[in-house]
Amino acid sequence: LHATTSGTVLSIADQILPDASGFSGRCVTIKTDGLDEKVDPKPLSDWENSAPGPILSHIREMGIEGLGGALYQTAAKLSSALDGPLKGCNVFIVNGCECEPGLSCDDRLMRERADEIAQGIRVIQRILNPKLTLVAIEENKPEAISAMTRATAGIALVRALPVRYPSGEARPL
Repeated sequence: LHATTSGTVLSIADQILPDASGFSGRCVTIKTDGLDEKVDPKPLSDWENSAPGPILSHIREMGIEGLGGALYQTAAKLSSALDGPLKGCNVFIVNGCECEPGLSCDDRLMRERADEIAQGIRVIQRILNPKLTLVAIEENKPEAISAMTRATAGIALVRALPVRYPSGEARPL
């Protein structure tokens, strides 16, 4: 289990999750210290030559999760593509579409951190070995399209999609 703040762990136990479903799940209860300190990142050396297993283990140990509402563990999501009934990945879609009208966080990240996103794409490609990688961006984000096209040249195809709500929803995308 991983926490998003620093402080003292009071308990690790099943609790009712803050969701309308009423489901419970393993939670960390922390008395925050107000410092919001972080652990220094520990990059995986030589990931380019590593097998998918050690990369997935490192992702799991670092507590990397998706930032959508469900907070899926990234290692579990990637493992499901490798271990699922299809045993692999044909198309890897990088979802650069905002999920709500008026949001701009994906747009800003792609404009300002395109090279870092491209590095992440390469890591995921090392794990999944997809036949095709697409970066989907709404057509009203020209700066993001330009930055990502430059950063992902030779590793992914950038596709501008019509702006339709909800553009960023994973299944229709």
